[in-house]
Formats: sequence, structure tokens, C-alpha cells
Amino acid sequence: MSPIDYTTLRGEFVDSVLLLPGVDRFEESLHRWSTLAEKKSAAVALMQTTQDISTTIKWAVRNNAPLAVKGGGHATSGSSSIKGDNTVLPEGGCICEDVDMPATDYGLAAVRGTVKHTGVGGLTLGGGYGWRGRYGLSIDNLIYVTFVLANGRVIKVSKVPLSFVVAFYNGNKEDFDAHCSKLLVLEPVMNTVREMLYYLVNTVLNDQWNDHGTRPAQNAASGQMPLQRSLFRNTFNKWQEFVNRIEGSNQSALLYEIFSQEKTCEVPLTATATVMRNPKMNVLISIRWVTNEQDEVCLAYSRSMSNLLREEGEGAEGNFEAYANYSFLTRRGIPSA
Repeated sequence: MSPIDYTTLRGEFVDSVLLLPGVDRFEESLHRWSTLAEKKSAAVALMQTTQDISTTIKWAVRNNAPLAVKGGGHATSGSSSIKGDNTVLPEGGCICEDVDMPATDYGLAAVRGTVKHTGVGGLTLGGGYGWRGRYGLSIDNLIYVTFVLANGRVIKVSKVPLSFVVAFYNGNKEDFDAHCSKLLVLEPVMNTVREMLYYLVNTVLNDQWNDHGTRPAQNAASGQMPLQRSLFRNTFNKWQEFVNRIEGSNQSALLYEIFSQEKTCEVPLTATATVMRNPKMNVLISIRWVTNEQDEVCLAYSRSMSNLLREEGEGAEGNFEAYANYSFLTRRGIPSA
């Protein structure tokens, strides 16, 4: 099933008007006598003639598009409203930004990574940790995926009847306030907290990682929660020693991803190929340098940082795990420890 292109309906109208999210009168057209009956539609057609009504019904049947009819909008049952399908079908080569931007026009946001230029396919199939820990991983919101096998066979894999591909979270201000109010009352000395559109969250690290031409390498680790002060101090000192010693490494970073894993842990280990389903935090060791002469010492530093996190963050008896999408060194065949 392909996504529905509502703009094709506009070309079939004689006198009627098609409203899509973001245009004048669209939000107004969703209002009902009872706000309880209001739903976020994918499109609204303002009918002017019986011919256009007939055209719309035939178009909806032909495209398998759900349809609701509003007269005066007085029904409190919600029968005169219909909710748009909160899904999207990213094609091969899409990066997160390609999903974020159009989704924002519909008041939606996808569950995916922490920067905008990550590929949707690799991120999702590798697990997909991101800003919305409440909704689990990107792969947990996958409805179906199309694979081309080594023998050339094309298959679609899903755990539910086919719809579209990535389920969205439809956020609102009230939901944000409910979950962030306890944080905001702390009143930090330098308060940079503000509301922003969800797609902008995926741009806050752009200055750190959006440039090309350097020699970035990522490695992964994990750590027990809560974050221990001694571990943070020791790893920070090691990171600071590295950037002070290696020329051109000032964009290196050590990121502790302190996101809730409660939703992630609800999914059984046997449900997907993602095995990191526990209350631990991910740690991203992201290092950058300039010349190939620095390769050996920089990769050795990354491995030593991973070892430090294993020893102090997990303990001698701890079960050391790492997020596959961050494990650059392991995937390249270079041991991360």
C-alpha cells in the first residue's frame, strides 16, 4: 500500500476547495460544536457541488482513503470528524530530516535518532535510540519493511497487517508540560530551556557533526543508572587529556544518553534483533582528528575509553553491551575493547 497523495483530489474538483495542513482555514475547518469530537484530519474538502461530492467519494474508494462527512458539526460522537493516518513511508536513502520536515507540517514527529542527517533505514534497523525514550526505539515503531534478499527476491516483513511504515507520535504542549514541569522549576543558573518544534531537536548537534572532511570515528559503551560522579569525572579527565594532546580533535565528544528505557524494556528480546533492552544508558564515544598519521593513537584512545567505561561503569561482573549503530570500531572489524 502506498501513501495517499491528497493533492491529486484537488485536480479533479470543478468548484470545491481542498485544504491541507499549514494552509489558511485548515485549522478552522477542524472545529466542531464539541471539542471532544475534533480530530486532526489529513485533508479537508469544502464541497460546493454535488458533482464534486460524487468525485470525492469515488476518489476515496479508489485510493482506500477513510472519509467522514460534516454537516453542521454538532454530533458529539465524533462521526463528523476523522483522524489522519499518523504514518509515513520513507524510501531508500531518506535521512531523518526528510521525515522531520514534512511531518511537522502535520503536527507529527517520528521516533528516531538524535541528529537530522542520519539515514532512516540504518538507524531503524540498528535499533534507533533517540530523544523520545517514552516511545521506545525506532524499530519498535516500525510497521513493515521491504527487503531485497541476496537472491534478488523482494519481501515485505511486518508484525501487523500492512499499513505504512513508521508510526508517529502526535505531541502537544500539555503533554510536554506534564513531563517537563518538574525539571523546569529547578531554575538553572543559565536557563536555555524553551519550547521548540520537534524537528528542531534533531538539529541541536548539527554544528558538532554536520561537517564532512575530517576523520570521525564512533565507539559505544553502556553504563548503569544513575550516573556515578566518579565515572563522569574520570571519563571527562580522559577526554580532556585527549583533546588537549591531539591537534584538530576539539570536536570530539563523550555523550551520556540519559533517556528513559522503560518503554524499550517492555518489548521482548525475541521480538527484534535489538538486544539492548535494559535500564542502562548508552554512551557514545565520538572522536575526530585530521590526518591519517593520527589514526593509530586516536583509535587506541577510543578503545581505552571504552575499557574505562566497562570497568568503572559496569563493574568486573557487569554485562557489557553497546548500541550497534554507535559501534563503528566493532563493525569495521577493529575490537572495541
